[in-house]
Amino acid sequence: MKRFLLPVVVVLLSAVPTHAHFGPEEARGVVRGWYERFLEREPDPPSRIWVEKLLRAQRNRLPHPGAHVLAEILSTQEYYNKAGNTPEGFVNLLYRQLTGNSPLGGELRYWVNRVYREQRYDAAYAMVLRYSPGGNDRRRSWERDRDRDREYEYRRPYSRDWRR
Repeated sequence: MKRFLLPVVVVLLSAVPTHAHFGPEEARGVVRGWYERFLEREPDPPSRIWVEKLLRAQRNRLPHPGAHVLAEILSTQEYYNKAGNTPEGFVNLLYRQLTGNSPLGGELRYWVNRVYREQRYDAAYAMVLRYSPGGNDRRRSWERDRDRDREYEYRRPYSRDWRR
């Protein structure tokens, strides 16, 4: 029975898609939706580069091709200007657009610190993965990440007590 069951389970698991597949028309529609939702305007002709990047990311089998491309769009200077040219404004606007709510005080501080520490792209990518409808959407998971970051800062390899 075990010999028969294992190949069946392997075949069934391999049939599960790991990410959405877009054709050129679907990719154009996705990018158009992002422009309308986040930039609040129609896509212009140069925006076709995002469609090409989405299709390329899918071809290269990146883990979350849509999240990568959306994070690139959200980290543009246009979006940053729209958010008020500050990390606080960037986090507030992006959080509100992803969740429909304003960030709590601790969440705001956490994400603003990430924008200061990392590139806007990295923070946007993490927020898209966490708060988009397909993400893990745990409202207070930022606390766990914050604590993990503090632990890393405390035990980073070049400190004396990193081996504990």
